Amino acid sequence: MSAKKKSLVPLFGVAFIVAIVSTGIFYGLFVGRLNSATAPPPAQAHVLVAAQAVPAGTVLKADQVKRVPWSSPVLPAGALGKAEDAIGQMVVDGLAANELVTASRLAAKNGGPVEGGSMGIPEGMRAVSITVQDSAGVMALLKPGHHIDIHVVANIQGPHGNEPQLRTLLENMQVLTVPRDSQMGRGNGQVITLLATPKEASMLGLADSTAKIRIALRNPVDGKTERSGSLAMGNVFHRPPPGPVPGQAPVAAAVPAARPLRQVEYLVQVASAENEAVTQLEAQLHESGRAPVGMLQVAAFRAGDGLQQSLAKMREQKTLDVVSSSQVQSGPKAEAGAQWALEAAKSGAGLKIRFAPAGQADGKVRLKVSPEVTTPGADGLRMRRVETEIEVGDGQSFLVRGLADASNLPVLWEKLFPEKHAEPKREMVVLVTPKLIRN
Repeated sequence: MSAKKKSLVPLFGVAFIVAIVSTGIFYGLFVGRLNSATAPPPAQAHVLVAAQAVPAGTVLKADQVKRVPWSSPVLPAGALGKAEDAIGQMVVDGLAANELVTASRLAAKNGGPVEGGSMGIPEGMRAVSITVQDSAGVMALLKPGHHIDIHVVANIQGPHGNEPQLRTLLENMQVLTVPRDSQMGRGNGQVITLLATPKEASMLGLADSTAKIRIALRNPVDGKTERSGSLAMGNVFHRPPPGPVPGQAPVAAAVPAARPLRQVEYLVQVASAENEAVTQLEAQLHESGRAPVGMLQVAAFRAGDGLQQSLAKMREQKTLDVVSSSQVQSGPKAEAGAQWALEAAKSGAGLKIRFAPAGQADGKVRLKVSPEVTTPGADGLRMRRVETEIEVGDGQSFLVRGLADASNLPVLWEKLFPEKHAEPKREMVVLVTPKLIRN
C-alpha cells in the first residue's frame, strides 16, 4: 500500500465515528418528538367556581357552583375540585360570578383546617388566646392539636398569710395554634390559642388578665382528669409543729381516735336533659364548665345550693326526666368497691359506674368514681372509661356527664332504655347522691 493511501485510513475512521454519533443524536431527537406527539394528553384538571354572585352568609347550594377546566395541572392553593366539597358550607366572604371557590372562603360546622373559613373552630366552641409563662421547655414541644392542662399561679390570702398558690384551672384543652413569632408575646410569655367552650373561654380570659398561666403537656391518648385542688407553699414546705419552750416539760400531743370507714349508700339516677336543664345543672356545679364532646367527666354540685328544688322544677317543666333510679352500697374498705350497671343484653351498648370510698373525714367522703360507656359503631365496639377521685359531703350530689356525643347518643338511648321513649337528642346525665350509713 502506498504512503498516500495509508494516510487516508485514519481520516476514514474518524468520519465513520462522527457518522455513527450524528445518527444516534438524530434518531433520539426524532423518536422523542414522535412519542410526545403520539402520547395521550394529560388529564384535564377542574376547579369549582361560583355559578352566580353569592353574598356572604349564604349556605351554598348545588346550583350556585359549577366545575370548569383549569389550564394548569397545578391547582391554586385551597381550590376545590368537587361540588360536594362546598355544598352545605357557609360563604364567609362574598363570591362574584365565576370567581374561584376556595376553602378559605367557606365555613364548616366541624371547624375544618385553621387556614379555612371556620379557622379550625367547631360550632359551639371558641378560640381564646392566653399568655403562657415559665413553660419554655413545654413550648418547644408544643404543636397544634396537642392537649394541655392549664395551671394558674397567683398570690392568694391563705391561712398562713398572703402566699403563692397554684390551681389546675382546666384539663385536656386542645391547642389550636402555636405562633412562632417572637413578637407574639407579653413580657417573658408566649401567646398560644386554645379551643374552649364559652364558659371555659371566660375562665381563661379572667386568668390571663389577673394571674400567671403555666401549662403541662399531655400524652395524646390521656383523657383522664384529676380535678386537683389548690396547692400553696404551705403544702409544699410542711411546717413543723412549734418546739417546746425551754424549761417546760413537753406536752404529749393528743392522738385522735381512728374512725373506721363506714358503708356508703348511693342514690344513682340516669336522666335525659334538654340543653336548658344541662345549663342549669352546670351553673350549680362546684367547678362549672361543659365537658368536651365525648369526654367523661365527674363534677360535684355546690353544697346547700338548692339542687333538689332545681331538679323538682326541671321535672315539673319537663326539661329533665329521670329514666332510671337505683340504690347501691359500697363496703367500708376501699378495695371492696361497688358497681351499678345498665347494660342491654347482646346489644353491645353499656353504661357502668363503679364507686369505692377512698377516705372519710369531717363528715366528708373521698370517692373513687369509674364511669365506663360502651357504644356500637361501624368499626366495632367503642369503649370509653375514666377513673377519678372526688370529695363530697354526706348527701352532697355529683354529676357524671359527657357520656355520649351526637353521633352515638341515639344508639345509647335506644339500646339501654327502649321502653322509656327518651328523646334521642336529649343529653344523658347521671346524678349520684352518696350518704354515709351510720352504725
